[in-house]
Amino acid sequence: MKALNRQIAAIHVEAKRAGMDEDTRRAFMARECGKESCAAMNYEQAHKVILALRRLPGMAKPARPRSATVSGKYAGLLRAMWLNGYNLGVLRNRDDKALIAFAKRQTGLEHTQFLTDGAEVAKIIEAIKAICAREAGVDWAVDAPHGKARTEALQRRVLAAQRRILGIYEAPKVIATRLNDEIARLGELIRKQIRGGQK
Repeated sequence: MKALNRQIAAIHVEAKRAGMDEDTRRAFMARECGKESCAAMNYEQAHKVILALRRLPGMAKPARPRSATVSGKYAGLLRAMWLNGYNLGVLRNRDDKALIAFAKRQTGLEHTQFLTDGAEVAKIIEAIKAICAREAGVDWAVDAPHGKARTEALQRRVLAAQRRILGIYEAPKVIATRLNDEIARLGELIRKQIRGGQK
C-alpha cells in the first residue's frame, strides 16, 4: 500500500517543525527508510519516518488519550470527510474529539473504534455530506464509482465549492497530487474570512 496523503502531509509538517529544509528532510528520509521522496514510500515506510521525526529531541508532544483519538477500521475515511467540512468552513472544530462526538450522535456508539458496520459509517459520512451540501453548496454527485478516481472527483467538488465561497471564478486546474494541499490552503482563507466576518 502506498503512503497515504495524510502521512505525506504529516512528514512535511513534522520536518518543518524540526527546522529541516528540503535537502535535510530528504537525507533524513533516505536514512530512515531508503527513500528520498515521500511519493516513493509505502505505508509502513512513511509511518516509520513520521515516528522517527517525532522522536527527534524537542519534538515530543504530550500523548493524546486513546478515547480522544479517532481510531478503527474507518478512521481515515471519517477524518478525510470531517476535514472536508472543516476546510469548507461548515465544521468549526477539526479536533478528533469533535468528530467522535458527532459520530456518537449519528450512531449511538461511544467511539469510532466500535464502528464495524458499513451502514453505520455511511450514516456519519452522509450526515457530514448533507451539512457540506446545505451550508457550502457542495454537489457530491460524481460519475466515478470507487477508488482513486472517485476520491479525486469528490476532492474536486470540495475545491469547486471552496472557490465559489471565496469568489474565485478563474483558476488553473490543480493536479491530483496537489488537491489536498490546495483544499487546505483555501480552507485557511475561508476560516480567515469567517473570523473577519465575526468581528
